[in-house]
Amino acid sequence: MSMRTVSDQNHGWQFQIPVITPGGQVTEVTRHEKQGSLLAHAHSPDYFELYFELVSFTGSVPARSLIPKLQGQLKDQFSEVTFTEIRQGDLLGFSTTEFTFSSTEKTRRFIFVDGNKRTYRLIYNPLSPLNEIVLDSVRLE
Repeated sequence: MSMRTVSDQNHGWQFQIPVITPGGQVTEVTRHEKQGSLLAHAHSPDYFELYFELVSFTGSVPARSLIPKLQGQLKDQFSEVTFTEIRQGDLLGFSTTEFTFSSTEKTRRFIFVDGNKRTYRLIYNPLSPLNEIVLDSVRLE
């Protein structure tokens, strides 16, 4: 599988995605910058086989302060919403705050990472094994 690196030196992150998914879909990456935060969104056309999003916030932001608003937005946007318990974890030696969201439309795992210089938010579809491969390729400052 031919991989491409998606990165940003100023925000201190990188990850790899396949150029073409195992299912034959061409992948796409979009980026948006807003108030100093950067969003990179990688996906396949079906948004299932590959769905991976990385946001690098400006500075450190406590995840516990971001999660209630985010969960409220998800409840407003989707039907039959459930969340797993918010738990602490570890990714690449950094502390994380994590939960999984499910609705009738989709499932997404949210990981907030306390990096050295900033907070990162990773979102991906945990139902597709390809997204775990992308998660394993993540490098953060």
